[in-house]
Amino acid sequence: MNPLRIALLGTGLLGHSIAERLLLGNNPLYVYNRSRSKAEDLVSLGATLCNSPAEAIKAAEGIFLVLTDAKATAEVLALAEEKTSFRGKTFFQVGTISPDETLELDRQITQRGGYFVALPVLGSKNEAKKGTLLLMFGASEELYHKWHDFLSQLGQVFFVADPKKAAALKLALNQLIISSIIGFSLSFSLILKEEIHPELFMSILRKSALYCSTFDKKLPRLLKKDYSSANFTLELLLKDLRLCLEELEKLSIESAPLKTSKTIIEQALKRGYGDKDYSALFEVVFAPHPMNEKSPEIIVEKNPSPSKLTELGVAHWPLWEKDISSFDWHYEEKESCYILEGEAIIYVENKEPLKINKGQLVMFPAGLSCRWEITSKIKKHYRIG
Repeated sequence: MNPLRIALLGTGLLGHSIAERLLLGNNPLYVYNRSRSKAEDLVSLGATLCNSPAEAIKAAEGIFLVLTDAKATAEVLALAEEKTSFRGKTFFQVGTISPDETLELDRQITQRGGYFVALPVLGSKNEAKKGTLLLMFGASEELYHKWHDFLSQLGQVFFVADPKKAAALKLALNQLIISSIIGFSLSFSLILKEEIHPELFMSILRKSALYCSTFDKKLPRLLKKDYSSANFTLELLLKDLRLCLEELEKLSIESAPLKTSKTIIEQALKRGYGDKDYSALFEVVFAPHPMNEKSPEIIVEKNPSPSKLTELGVAHWPLWEKDISSFDWHYEEKESCYILEGEAIIYVENKEPLKINKGQLVMFPAGLSCRWEITSKIKKHYRIG
């Protein structure tokens, strides 16, 4: 049997780890990432780094889509569609998207002659590297039998059949991730503030029906306040929570507890924990931030003079680029930036959205929390402090 040629688009935390696992087999792997530097180290492990999504798709029979969200996935596939055919190729949607987004992606790929498999997974980078992910296979039985043995190297494959149901399953499971860490953080905060020894609490908890292995996995992080080397970032957790909220409200399911969780996560992002492990939620539960802090102002100078830019030394500031996307950000220090290209909308709580674009000098004050929505690729010079 000839080895299967595989492409993987998106080498973030999960995608990179899946690629590492697949490279342990004998199947050629073609990888693509919009930020090329995040995929370069896979070459030394045997991967072929492609310059475009079309190049990767053209070379492969099976394509793993492990991108941030449905919008990023659609954009990457649109780029590829112009240059290569999808006919006869199987696309595995691994990244978490909503049931409706799943159906739309299925329609688009099937229309172009490809096969679509909803393949959300439970587990993160460590499980991917060890091959212990739980994979929810949403597609026909025929495709399931064709790909089961290959996918088993990543973990246990559960046949769901309906792509929409596979996506809904993932949202239901991710909601439990949120609920369990917030619940544990509440109890653990009570233990610490009542000056009860943590090990006494854990000894009792481990013997009870209330115990969950996640509690012991996250306990060292909470004790050391070390949320680096994230398995699953708060930024991504908030994205998944929003998808879950939309689905709950569409189905008329009470969503008040999840809305409270959303507020806690948003507070954590405002404190700068967006790229940290999701267990950083404990910091907000243990020591809540005042909710009525006044947001400092953003200053925008349109068309600053060349002499001012020279005086500030803008041309020597570091360069920052980011594709179309949206994310939350907290400015620990003052930041000045000069927009070279693109456009974005900045959202600050209780303020009108602010559009920034090419040719503007923008000053973000220290302490500001906001949401960036980049509507066309941004390139800017920036200076901190």
